[in-house]
Amino acid sequence: MLNSFVQEYKRSLDPRLHEDLSQADQTMMWLIFGHLLIAVFITSQYYGMYVLGIVVGGAAFILSVIAYLNFQGQLVFRLIAAGVLMVFSSIFIQQHFGRIEMHFHVFIVLAILTIYKDVRPLLFASAYILIHHVVTNYLQTYGVTIDGVPIMVFSYGCGIEYVYLHAIMVIAETMVLIYIILNSTLQYLNMLDSQEKADADRRKAKDAEKAKSEFLANMSHEIRTPMNGITGFTHLLKETPLDALQTRYVNIIDSSTKTLINIVNDVLDFSKLEQKSMRIDPVPTNIFSELYTSLMIFNATAMTKQISYEISFDSYIHECLLIDTLRIKQVMANLIGNAMKFTPNGGEVNVRIALVNDGKERQNIRFEVQDNGIGIKQERIKDIFDAFTQADGSTTRKYGGTGLGLNISSELVKAMDGLIEVDSKENVGTTFYFTLELPKCSKEASLASSYRDETILVDLDMQEYKRKLTEDLKNFSLNFQFTSYEEFQDIYRLHNEYTLICDSMQKVHTYLEYAPNVHIICINENEELTESIDRVAYLDNYYGGASKLYNVLLELKKIQTENKQSILYEQYNLKILVAEDHDINQMLISELLKKHKVDFDIANNGREALEMALSTRYDLILMDINMPVMNGLEATEQLRQSFAEGLPIVALTANAGAEDKERFLKAGMDDYLTKPINPELLNSVLKKYHIEKLQKGMKDE
Repeated sequence: MLNSFVQEYKRSLDPRLHEDLSQADQTMMWLIFGHLLIAVFITSQYYGMYVLGIVVGGAAFILSVIAYLNFQGQLVFRLIAAGVLMVFSSIFIQQHFGRIEMHFHVFIVLAILTIYKDVRPLLFASAYILIHHVVTNYLQTYGVTIDGVPIMVFSYGCGIEYVYLHAIMVIAETMVLIYIILNSTLQYLNMLDSQEKADADRRKAKDAEKAKSEFLANMSHEIRTPMNGITGFTHLLKETPLDALQTRYVNIIDSSTKTLINIVNDVLDFSKLEQKSMRIDPVPTNIFSELYTSLMIFNATAMTKQISYEISFDSYIHECLLIDTLRIKQVMANLIGNAMKFTPNGGEVNVRIALVNDGKERQNIRFEVQDNGIGIKQERIKDIFDAFTQADGSTTRKYGGTGLGLNISSELVKAMDGLIEVDSKENVGTTFYFTLELPKCSKEASLASSYRDETILVDLDMQEYKRKLTEDLKNFSLNFQFTSYEEFQDIYRLHNEYTLICDSMQKVHTYLEYAPNVHIICINENEELTESIDRVAYLDNYYGGASKLYNVLLELKKIQTENKQSILYEQYNLKILVAEDHDINQMLISELLKKHKVDFDIANNGREALEMALSTRYDLILMDINMPVMNGLEATEQLRQSFAEGLPIVALTANAGAEDKERFLKAGMDDYLTKPINPELLNSVLKKYHIEKLQKGMKDE
C-alpha cells in the first residue's frame, strides 16, 4: 500500500500538471490580498491589534508579491503562498485570543491549497501549523506577550493535549485532501494520456491519409500517362479507313480504355468507402451498349484460357435506365475478373443481366456472374466480402490479388441500395448476384429511333433462332419481316439500302452478289469464320445474344449514317510550345496539332521550355507538370516573372485530382487540360487563344 502511495505521489509530480499555473497563482494572490484586508480592517477591530495585522500581515503580503513576480508558476511560489496563508491563520488566531472559530480557518486554507493539485504546499502548510501550535502553546504557558497582549493558541487555556488533538484533526484533514488531490490528479493525468494518445493517433492517421493520398495521386499520374497514348492513338486510328470488323475492335478498345480511365480517376475516391461517403451519380444509361461493350474486354482472357464466355441480356430491359454506369462497370469487371481467374482452362463463365420486375416507372434488374471454377468453402463464404479476404490462404499465392475487390464491390452495391450475395460449392462453381431497382428514363430509345424508317429483313432457317430473334426485335420496338432470297430481290428493286439478318456464309455471298449495298448480320454458329467482309457483322452464337444483336445493329447504323467520315479539324494560326518529357505523348500531341495546321515546337523539360520561351515568341504554351530538370510549376513561375499575363500557359497534365485545377490556376496558369487528351477540349483551347490572338491583332492595328 505504501509503495502504491509512493508511486501515485511520484506521478502527481508530473510536469504536465504544472505547465501553466499562472491562473491559479493569480487567484492565490487575490486571496492573500483579501486576507490582508481582513487582518487589517476587520479582525483587528475586535481587540485593537492593528500592529499585528498591519506589520506582520503587510510583511507576509510583500513577501508573496516578491515571490509572485520572481517565481510565478514555480514550486517556490506555491510553498511561500501556503506559508503566507498560514501566517494569516496565525494572525487571526492571535487577534481573537485563540478562539476555536479562528482555528477553522486552518482547515479552509488547507482546502484552498488543493487548487494546485500538488501535495507539497499542503504538506508544508500542515507542518507549519503544527509547529506554530506547539511553539505558541509553549509561549502561552510561560505568559509571553506581543505588544502587551499575551500570546494565545487556545482561548480556554493551554495544554499540550489540546495541541495533540488539534494536530490529529489537521493530519486527518490533510490525509483526506491528499487522497482527493492524488485521485483527481491521476484522473486528470489519465485524461491527458488519453488525449495525447488520441492526438498521436489522429496525427498518425492524418500522416497515413496524406501518404495514401500522395501514393494514389502518383499512381494515378503514372497510369494516366501511358493511357494518354493508348486513348489518343485509338482516337486517331478511328479516323482512318477501317472495315466493319476493325471498327468494332477499335470501338471496344476505345470503350475499354475510357472505362479504365474513369476507374483511375476514381482511385482517389476509394478512401471514401471507408468513410461511407462514396458518391453515387446515376445518369441516363443504355446498358445494352454501355455495359455490354465493357464486358467484352474479357473475351481475350476467355480465348486464352479456352473458357466459354457468354453474355446474356434480357431484351425486356428498358433501353434507358438511371444508373451509375462507372460503378456498375467496376463491380461487374471485378466479379467477371474473379470468375475468369478461378475458372480452369476449358471452363465456363456466364454473365446474365435479367429483368426481375417491370414497373411503370422502375425496373428491378438482376446482375449475375456464374462460373464452374474452384468454388468457395462454406465456412469461408460469410467472410468473403471482408477486406483482404480470399477464399483460401493459398489463393493469393496461386492466383494473386489483394483481396480488396469483393469488399469494394460489395460497398459500391450497398451504396446503390443493393446487396451482393453468393452461392458456391467447392470444386463445382460460384454465382455472385445482386438486384438493383433502377428508374426508367424518358429519353427516346436510341436503337428504335435509329431504325424508325427502316424494316429489318430476316432470312433464318433455324426455328429456335427465329423464335428468339422475333422476341428480341419486338422488345427493341424494331420493324422487321421474314424474307427469302426471291422475296428480297423484289424488295431490293424498290430500295437498295437494307439491313439483313441471315444464318450462313453461303447466304451472305448470295445476297452480296446481288445487292452489294446491303448490310448483313450473319449468325454463324455452325460455321468457322474464315474471312472478314466489309458491310458484314458476325454473331457466333445467338442464344442469350440480345445485347450482341443490339450492339451490332447500333454499330451498323452508325456506319451507315456517319459513312466513316473523319472529324474535320479546324485550322488555327498559332505558334505553340509543347513542354512534354514523355516521347509517346510528344508523338500524340504532335499528330493532333498537325491536324489543326498549327506551328509548334517541343521542349523535353521545364528548363528547355523556359529557355525556348525567352528566345522565341509563342502564342501559347502547353505545359506538362511532372517533368525532369524543372517541373511545369517552376517553369510557369519563372515565365510569369518575364511575361506577367501576356503569354497564355495551359496545364497539360495527368494530375487529375479535384484540387489540381485550382492549384495550377493559382500557380499562374491560364487553363487546364487533363491526360488522356480529349481532342474536343484541345480544339476548344486552341480556338479560344486563336480568337484572342485575332482580337489582340485588331486592337494593335
